[in-house]
Amino acid sequence: MYYIFFDDRRASFKPLTLTRPVADLRMGVLTIAEKWQNYLNKIEKMPVFGYLTAAYLSEKYPTNLPLHDININICYVNARTLPQADLIDEILQLPQGGQLWKDDVLLACKTNTAIAEPYQAALIADKSLIKKTATNPIIISHIWDIFTQNLAALKADYQLLTQGETSQPISNTNTIIGDPANIFLAQGASVEAAILNVKDAPIYIGKNAEIMEGAMIRGGLALGEGSSIKMGTKIYGATTIGPHCKIGGEVSNSVIWGYTNKGHEGFLGNAVLGQWCNLGADTNNSNLKNNYSEVDIWDYNQNKYNNTGLQFCGLFMGDHSKTGINAMFNTGTVIGVSVNFFGADYPPKYIPSFLWGTSADFVPYQLDKALATAARVMERRNLPLSAAEQRILTYIFQQQNFQEPNH
Repeated sequence: MYYIFFDDRRASFKPLTLTRPVADLRMGVLTIAEKWQNYLNKIEKMPVFGYLTAAYLSEKYPTNLPLHDININICYVNARTLPQADLIDEILQLPQGGQLWKDDVLLACKTNTAIAEPYQAALIADKSLIKKTATNPIIISHIWDIFTQNLAALKADYQLLTQGETSQPISNTNTIIGDPANIFLAQGASVEAAILNVKDAPIYIGKNAEIMEGAMIRGGLALGEGSSIKMGTKIYGATTIGPHCKIGGEVSNSVIWGYTNKGHEGFLGNAVLGQWCNLGADTNNSNLKNNYSEVDIWDYNQNKYNNTGLQFCGLFMGDHSKTGINAMFNTGTVIGVSVNFFGADYPPKYIPSFLWGTSADFVPYQLDKALATAARVMERRNLPLSAAEQRILTYIFQQQNFQEPNH
């Protein structure tokens, strides 16, 4: 049995982890949980798998943890760690009670007793069973790691998913720069009259996804199932577009969850967008300050702005948030869940969840109206807003004190 747990850095990935566990963060082609499942499936068919996460998320992301059982073999893996073959080998070789660490990060531990908080339990466990990993796994510690580490994650996922698989044929209407073997089209994928540059990194096009004519793509790119890149779009790697998205304009080194639309002109760079977001036409984010200094962003742990150490850093947006046309955002802007921003001026660099309005006038977004909008948006994709999802959004709403956005 395998469980993905979160440690003491979950808040470092808010607003994304307001609505999902760390294991559901997307990098490369797959979410972190999907990566672990794919690797583990190669070792044992259909391993029992579950999440350890915040209580209000556990209905949608079930734990399935048999707390009443003993003498079972359980392996806990850290949700901040991206799996790789040699790391998996080390984990499998751990003895009962063993722990695998990388510096001060617990990567995995094994036990024959179900533990609700394996990270805390490992800190007081038998230190003689601690092992330091010989590998160099990708471990994410900050929300911006999602895009800074996305190229490495994309290359690893491309190799994982395409090994032993055959790509659909690539139309000769396309211009390919580099080795065509670095382009993979899943079943039903369509690419016509596009420029595809794979000299430096691969392009993965998911099932029934489409790249329309005139698009210019510089890998790496992951395009999720059922998503489309519109005519004339310019994509710079490493960029991930999740399932069922519509993307246009210019995108650079960004990660976009599923069911999110940026369908029109406008620049998105060094950014991360959650699910069910929509950027109005000509929405732009800055990813570089005019004085070229390092970018600060809002820290949910400390309730203040902290330095990222990055010169290029754009927009972070939680699930169900939206912008009006011609919206513009400064470097390092953080937007919570279910925010609706519109207007011609720059908004604050931090907008808490469930606010509605312009940079000069934000008001609370009433919960019933926010839920009704979310339901309508999801109905357009033939998906219901489940009772579990309603409870998650309600919980987030109830935690808000609706203070003025922090400029």
